[in-house]
Amino acid sequence: MGFLDVLQAAGNHLNESLPQKYEALCKRAPDSGLLRTYEEKRFDPDVDPRFVEALEKEIRHRGLD
Repeated sequence: MGFLDVLQAAGNHLNESLPQKYEALCKRAPDSGLLRTYEEKRFDPDVDPRFVEALEKEIRHRGLD
């Protein structure tokens, strides 16, 4: 396995584990922080859309929408 293969494998692992990390982060956030972060990040083109989806999912789960 070459160096580039190792880098690609690491990138794939991170890419696959990010949605779970986003969900865990959102579950720990207080209601006010969750809503504030959602308002700040939902239209930011530099933010991973999966993070915004995790925020939306947790907001719906808590009935804050």
